[in-house]
Amino acid sequence: MVLKCDGKTIENIIAQRNADDDGDGILNFEDDCPDQAGEAENKGCPWPDSDGDTIIDKEDDCPQTAGVPLKTMGVPGPTKMETAW
Repeated sequence: MVLKCDGKTIENIIAQRNADDDGDGILNFEDDCPDQAGEAENKGCPWPDSDGDTIIDKEDDCPQTAGVPLKTMGVPGPTKMETAW
């Protein structure tokens, strides 16, 4: 006996429900970005980096202006330590 729903077998429906196309560990039906790997905290989507400086926006003090990664946390110019002295 093969059960069908809208022309699909139950096995196909179960396989689709358990699919994780981007391999991020978040099943497609729960993943807001099923074709791009991302974190569960961001609903399965990659974190954006609006200015392209490799520091994701949520950790970037200046997400719209590119800065030197890691040294300035995304802020252009001197490091935070240099400006503190």
